[in-house]
Amino acid sequence: MPSVPVLSFVKELTSQEVTEGGSASLCCETSIPDASVTWKKGTQVLSNGKKYSIKSDGTIQTLEIHKLSVDDGGEYICEAGDKRSKATLTVKGNNLDSSLEMGSILHCFPAEAKCEVSHTGVTNVEWWLGSNHLQNNDLNQISSRGREHSLVLKMVTPDDSGDGAFVVGPEKSVAYLLVQEKPKGKRHIMANVTHVGKQSSVCH
Repeated sequence: MPSVPVLSFVKELTSQEVTEGGSASLCCETSIPDASVTWKKGTQVLSNGKKYSIKSDGTIQTLEIHKLSVDDGGEYICEAGDKRSKATLTVKGNNLDSSLEMGSILHCFPAEAKCEVSHTGVTNVEWWLGSNHLQNNDLNQISSRGREHSLVLKMVTPDDSGDGAFVVGPEKSVAYLLVQEKPKGKRHIMANVTHVGKQSSVCH
């Protein structure tokens, strides 16, 4: 009487360290082709969708995770019968390649801020001025080109003085925006730029 194949993992999942904004693939191999498997993140059962792609090609089982964020880090499990394969996914925040820079034209409106991230395709960025989360509108022009992200404040007043911040995941670059009235209604902008513990003064 032929023996019944025993379902097991021939190749286990491997832990990975990746950068947010991209994607990750976790792969393992079962002893039986087309085995029925269940993918989990911790205790949460995962299914096919925009966030996850689950594939089975013979004995190869693959989970793809898209548009990674720091929150996607954790333990992932592939279950086949009573067998389990585990791996840890570590998602690092995007490294900012430059400090936030603020500038202005002669009359100080618009004022422009720029910052660079470590790679292209980063979309989970935020711009802040004080406690206000800035949105792209008639007064604030938010754009990106390659690794460079920019903000144009189309009109500023002394009331707008405060900390401006460019946020990517857990990382932040901050510049202080000081708008001062000058004679004949002209305004002057000064910015103290702070990033990774370094500070310098920029005047325009």
